[in-house]
Amino acid sequence: MVRQVLIILPLLIAGITGWSQVDFSASIQTNGEVTTDDQIQLTISYNKKGQFSPPAFNDFHANGGRESWSGSHMIVNGKVVRDDRQFIRKYILQPKKKGKLVIEAAKLTVDGKTYLTAPITIDVKKGVKPQYGAGEFDPNAQLIAKMFASKRDIYKGEAITVTYKAYTPFRFRQLINLKIESYKGFSKHSLLSDKIKQYDVKTETIHGRQYQVITLERELLVATNSGEIKLDPFEIEVLLTDGWGFNTAKSKVKSNPITVNVKSLPQTGQPEDFTGAVGQFDITAESSSNLLTEDDDGFDLKVTISGKGNVDFDDPKIELIKEFDAYPPESDENKRISSSGISITKSYNYFTVPLQNGEFELGPFSFSYFDPEVGQYKRASTDPIKVKVDNPKIKAERIAGDKKLDLDPTVKELRFIKTETNLEDKDNFLAGSGKFWLGLGSPVLLFLL
Repeated sequence: MVRQVLIILPLLIAGITGWSQVDFSASIQTNGEVTTDDQIQLTISYNKKGQFSPPAFNDFHANGGRESWSGSHMIVNGKVVRDDRQFIRKYILQPKKKGKLVIEAAKLTVDGKTYLTAPITIDVKKGVKPQYGAGEFDPNAQLIAKMFASKRDIYKGEAITVTYKAYTPFRFRQLINLKIESYKGFSKHSLLSDKIKQYDVKTETIHGRQYQVITLERELLVATNSGEIKLDPFEIEVLLTDGWGFNTAKSKVKSNPITVNVKSLPQTGQPEDFTGAVGQFDITAESSSNLLTEDDDGFDLKVTISGKGNVDFDDPKIELIKEFDAYPPESDENKRISSSGISITKSYNYFTVPLQNGEFELGPFSFSYFDPEVGQYKRASTDPIKVKVDNPKIKAERIAGDKKLDLDPTVKELRFIKTETNLEDKDNFLAGSGKFWLGLGSPVLLFLL
């Protein structure tokens, strides 16, 4: 019995010591990319009550911050001990501007000791600020549907963000139906995560009247055709209720249409190697080795195009000097979609074979694209790559102005396809000969016999 008490007592002391530690942290909850249109939930939690000081919200409008408590009770040595590890303060933040905004540290003082949360940096993009005309909101309407576009005048290949919202002076109870049209001339990409598609309800004051607002969808549209393209209205049907929840009614409306002017890319100044890329891009190149010796059959030349814009451009034309040749490349593509556009990285890996010894310079390689922000064609270029080839198995010298090489047949190197042949006619040893006719008639003779 004494031994059991001695064992249990240190465990109780360790447990009580663990409860005395102060845990103080801050976290945010977002729905993927954050824009100036979005609201952010900041949660600050701590397990010991003390003197609390909220963060400095210099770049945000902040609401909330009321302290709440959740926890449990434990019985230790016959006494009830309250577990105070779940004090929570929640704030709803609205960014004031775009850019890298910082939520400063919160402060908590417990028993004369001060604790700080880690600052949180959020990359905020520019949102689509709704413009409400004086006659657009009927004060007698139960439900209003609105569609907003970030731009109305763009180039082919450029992207815009379209936001779909619904407003009511009553309360949303249930979404019955939502129909968004498929627009010809655009490729569509949804920007809302599944979580935000649960339709969080917000409050907004418009022309002096308070509305409940839900963001139904936010899409990135990339123009694939030129001309004036009409975005047809979307349709929504909801179940509404009054403030007490006693009276309900169905309401069904259509939104406003939007017309987008999509301009063709200019022909003047278009480079010959232009492959259809629209946006802002860069190009890099690197080799797996800069020194090739007897043990090296070749090396990997990796060319990468990265940037933000459309993704349906053709592969770039990479030309090597005559002392090298390469197999067709292996390609890889990665992309990330956000309201600011499509970030894309395309990589091309060429297995490159040297055809002559010496010191060489590959590149610079270039890539042309159209920048819709300035309305001009631009060109990105790589740095040149220096490669030294010292392979005694390469014994041949080039024929001037030609790519033919007298390569050692024992060396497994990249060969050129022969464009000339020396074919010789051979005498027909069977067709039309006596043996041919004898073989053909033998079955008939055997049948008669």
